[in-house]
Amino acid sequence: INAEYMGESMNESQQVDQAVARVRDVFSLLRSLLVSIVDARCSGDTKSGDCRQLLSQFAVLMVELRQLNRLIQLATENAKGEAHVHRTALDSRNLQLQSLLYEKSIIAGEIRDCLSVVGIPGDLSLLSEDEFTTQTGTKPPTPVAVFASDPNVAFQEQAAQSRAVHSFNLSRLHDELRERQRLAAQLKDIRAEKRALMTLNAGKLKHLSDIAEQLGSIIKNHFAFCDYTHTISH
Repeated sequence: INAEYMGESMNESQQVDQAVARVRDVFSLLRSLLVSIVDARCSGDTKSGDCRQLLSQFAVLMVELRQLNRLIQLATENAKGEAHVHRTALDSRNLQLQSLLYEKSIIAGEIRDCLSVVGIPGDLSLLSEDEFTTQTGTKPPTPVAVFASDPNVAFQEQAAQSRAVHSFNLSRLHDELRERQRLAAQLKDIRAEKRALMTLNAGKLKHLSDIAEQLGSIIKNHFAFCDYTHTISH
């Protein structure tokens, strides 16, 4: 191909655009030459210089058309290769983005868990750490100073200490919950026993009331009988 298609100053896109435009021009020229050649052959003038010149121009244009075709095919293969490279880079970037989104979802879940953590209210009466340790044998976490130079290592150590403190506080809360559940069950039993005793006492009071009523009737009848006997004797 001529230097106008292979110039080093042109980029590949410009070369392809010019090659495509040149293909259109070549097809137009070939169409005109074919018409002229067909007219020459129809007129029987196939051996003249003009006919040979038309055939020579036609051959040159066909060679140029093949060269343009090779250039366009080569540019197409190069574009496919570049597209594959860019597609691979895009797929890699998409995978990285998916990994970041997955890490984001995990971190968001951890943040929600942290926000949902309920600490020990100040007005909640719990056993002191010493009493809790004595009764359950669970030792409180020992604070450790963090001197790691790596921020990630320091963050992990601080997170581990925070989890230990949180776990210890949860143990205290669970112990308080078990104790309160035990006391609540004991209170329920005592109230049930109280209701049973009150029912029993109500039955005994009614029985005593019936006996008192019977004694009153007996005493009344006794005095009436005494009055009757005294009247007869006189």
